[in-house]
Amino acid sequence: NELYNKSNMDFTKIAVMVDYKNRKEDLAKIESIDLIRVAFHMEDYIEALKYCKYLKDIGYKVSANAMITSRYSEKEIKELASLSTKYRIDYLYIADSLGNISLNNIDRINHLLTMNYDGKIGFHGHDNSGRALLNMEYLLSKNKDIIIDSCINGMGRGAGNLKTENLLIHLRQNHQYKISVESIISILILIDIEKAVYILTALINVHPNYGSLILEKNLSLEKGYSILKLLKGKDKYVFDRESFNKYVT
Repeated sequence: NELYNKSNMDFTKIAVMVDYKNRKEDLAKIESIDLIRVAFHMEDYIEALKYCKYLKDIGYKVSANAMITSRYSEKEIKELASLSTKYRIDYLYIADSLGNISLNNIDRINHLLTMNYDGKIGFHGHDNSGRALLNMEYLLSKNKDIIIDSCINGMGRGAGNLKTENLLIHLRQNHQYKISVESIISILILIDIEKAVYILTALINVHPNYGSLILEKNLSLEKGYSILKLLKGKDKYVFDRESFNKYVT
């Protein structure tokens, strides 16, 4: 509740994750929590889904996160999907916990879930093999209603999760999502500026050496952007220190 009150934003949604192995019973509904995500291994999915039903019955929205979903057989995926429908579970997640799911497996699982589950399907990608964005794009091409998880700077276990900044840029550039540069910068300022400046130059289509100038002059990312967007014509693409310097105040 303290976290919720500090946020003071109407659009803030708070989700918590529960490891089924460490679950608690006899819970009371906490009004500030909008969603509970229950993560479970294949060996526990039948009992874990019953626990999801229990959480639904006391008033929560619930997401079932089937860890290492690639392990499931066709029969198990169908049962996972049909039980999730029966228990009115709001979201059922393909979780690439090992960060190595193949496109064929994504296709197989998405098809079976789509045919046997009535709720919203999600994808939680880890980036252990550098494939999180690729897998997201492939799944999006198969299921336009898919819900995609991401984390700022990929914060997560192992090599991390799908990066929010990469996801937003990809959706803006390749799917014509109306995501402003300013919105993406609001994410970039939260990561290492030595990485962020080069993401910024790529985002707005200018020479990466301008990113080095932002670092050299110890400018904030916002200040650097305010200068870079003033560059015109070939000055954007051919690095010119003086073209940048004339806008520095």
